[in-house]
Amino acid sequence: MLKKSEAVRVVGSRRWTVGDPKGEQASIGGPQSRQAYALIHLRVTQGMRNSAYFGMTELCSPKPGETVVISGAAGAVGSLAGQIAKIQGARVIGFAGSDAKVDWLVSDCGFDKAFNYKKISVLEALKTAAPKGVDCYFDNVGGEMTADVISCMNSYGRVAACGSIANYNADRSKPVLVPDYHLNVIIKQIKMEGFLVQRWLGPKWIQGIHQLAEWINQGKIVPRETVTNGFLNVPSAFIAMLKGDNIGKAVVTV
Repeated sequence: MLKKSEAVRVVGSRRWTVGDPKGEQASIGGPQSRQAYALIHLRVTQGMRNSAYFGMTELCSPKPGETVVISGAAGAVGSLAGQIAKIQGARVIGFAGSDAKVDWLVSDCGFDKAFNYKKISVLEALKTAAPKGVDCYFDNVGGEMTADVISCMNSYGRVAACGSIANYNADRSKPVLVPDYHLNVIIKQIKMEGFLVQRWLGPKWIQGIHQLAEWINQGKIVPRETVTNGFLNVPSAFIAMLKGDNIGKAVVTV
């Protein structure tokens, strides 16, 4: 039975976590407030954050000066992956679904270019934003967008396949019509790797959390949350997230 003074927080796939609000919450107002916030924030959202960290640093592994494209760029994973690529010295291009998201990616997250894919095609955008081609692609979407990005990639490019937003709500009774990018992968010798973040459970997992906390503490990464109040609003918040209404991590406070 929960006591009145106890705090409840959803953490990853757990149903709840009980904590002492006089403990870690109290530390947020102290001299190490940003560092405390960073660690608390990452402990709550660690699966998504480490997806961005390991997917970018170990699979995409961009070199300074290379061009990185992020799809689903204004989400919890995509926005972080792009900022990590910037820390590694890459040039970053993001695709998102609204002008507000595009503005945030450039002004707050430091993306070099960002595009509203509902207003401009991926091929047209990359023709002007990446005239020398794309070296790394952090893929949260799949579908036609992935086919278009791969067609613009350079030889020996790397693709980290993290999500498949384009297919989550697809009608399985109908064939999915997507341009075939298989030949491009072969001819350009592109390395495309899907992953689940659980692969890095163990000592590396904590290393990822602490590295991200350090970058947040240094102001190199700017996390953002779209907050919905009230447990009864969980279904509507979840549906809004699937529709792409959120910017950053979708959170429900209870």
